[in-house]
Amino acid sequence: MTNLTELYRIDNFIDTFALGHYARVLDAQDLRTGQSVAFKVMRTEHLMDDGDVLWEFRAFINEAELLLKLKDSPHVVDLLDCGYISSHSEAPHEGDIVSFGRDVTAFAQALPDYTHWRPYLTVTNLPRTKNLFYLMKPTQQNTRWRLPTEEGLALAIQFAYLLQMAHRQSIVYLDHKLEHVYWDGYKLEIIDLNSSRQLQSHASNSQYFKMDIH
Repeated sequence: MTNLTELYRIDNFIDTFALGHYARVLDAQDLRTGQSVAFKVMRTEHLMDDGDVLWEFRAFINEAELLLKLKDSPHVVDLLDCGYISSHSEAPHEGDIVSFGRDVTAFAQALPDYTHWRPYLTVTNLPRTKNLFYLMKPTQQNTRWRLPTEEGLALAIQFAYLLQMAHRQSIVYLDHKLEHVYWDGYKLEIIDLNSSRQLQSHASNSQYFKMDIH
């Protein structure tokens, strides 16, 4: 079995300005490539003692599948690795790890064997200084930073292209939040697809939407 420390150096949390329901996200380095990555791991409260698997667990597989299907879009963050870790520590720094790289099918098929572990994804590590939620927090009372008109239009057009690509594959993006949008003045990048859905039959769609209401 491989130890987490052989594959990743885990550093500080990078999600403290916009905490999510499903996961915690940490700055990390992939020791195999030297690349800086965002290490996204399921929150410990979503683990069940009896081995039952909640939607929050399956959401990692859902997100990995959608990231892979949208990999040709320049506006979606890149999936770099997926797998499971044995550590139940909120900030994991040791313990066993099973890495599947970008083999999302193997990641999904292995789920029954790792119901007491936590799923993780690693994606491109984007600077928080480019996050719209971070940028648009008021800097002083009654003051809010705004995008120039030409940048706002460019961002909207790029978002439309992304949605067009997603809709052609029957993918519905369901988590429109500023904290999921990164903008450097020229290029839009979106993170966090765990609430988004690949549409199937009408009945199953309705059930998926109900499960994601918090």
